[in-house]
Amino acid sequence: MRGPVAPDRANHTGCRDGASDGALRRIRALFHVDGESNYIGEPVSIAEHSVQSAAAAKRMGHPDVVVLAALLHDVGHMLGTEAGFKPAMDGCGTESHERVGADFLRQLGFSEDVAWLVEQHVNAKRYLCATNKEYYAKLSDASRTTLKFQGGPMSAQEVAAAEADSRWSTVLSMREVDEAAKDPFFREGAEAETFDSFTGILRAHVTRAAPYSYVLSTEQRRKWAEDGVLHIRGALPPCMAAPAALSAMAQGLLALDGHGVRVWVDGCGWVGGCECVVV
Repeated sequence: MRGPVAPDRANHTGCRDGASDGALRRIRALFHVDGESNYIGEPVSIAEHSVQSAAAAKRMGHPDVVVLAALLHDVGHMLGTEAGFKPAMDGCGTESHERVGADFLRQLGFSEDVAWLVEQHVNAKRYLCATNKEYYAKLSDASRTTLKFQGGPMSAQEVAAAEADSRWSTVLSMREVDEAAKDPFFREGAEAETFDSFTGILRAHVTRAAPYSYVLSTEQRRKWAEDGVLHIRGALPPCMAAPAALSAMAQGLLALDGHGVRVWVDGCGWVGGCECVVV
């Protein structure tokens, strides 16, 4: 695949996003569509779990970088669903979702602090399983299943390396809010947070503009390579919803590979002279 994303069409349409606009639109689309899928083995959706994690981190007084990492820590699971894959790990989600999510956030322009915390939240579980027998005993069946695919408990060498990192206590704090954020009645609270409660923090941690208008995840790339199918949502700002702009984007996606591309746009039908992208 030649490039990670569709080319920027801002000059073509007369519309230009700010550095954080595209990232926010992309993340919001994931939460509102793919995040509503079940959080396998738990009584909440992935989006509900993620929002609860961020809300818990905020209540506990953690800095914004931890609150945001808590909100985005399972975005890798959403990316697997977005790409069109069925849950892996014996039906419990996207394998290596912590790395899939962290790499995606880096491409979107989020700070390295946020991406690193997201990348480490599975290692925190592995660490706690190695150092605290009571922690393992309290894991849900789904979390025990995924542990088998995540390398199992850390080795003594891995534990020592983790403890030598000055940031490790922050990772463990994030894991604490992760484990606590599985309340099916959370939304019933009169002042319960939603995704939009955290958009200010999200914007503040987009430290650079992505080099293209739409960032493809590694899961989308994998689906394209395996099946010639590319599912895309949240690609266009409202000012690019005109047929000419959609057609231009469709033609840009032809640069992905040698496959023919045909673009389906919700509410518009087939656009452009190309094949198999859902926008």
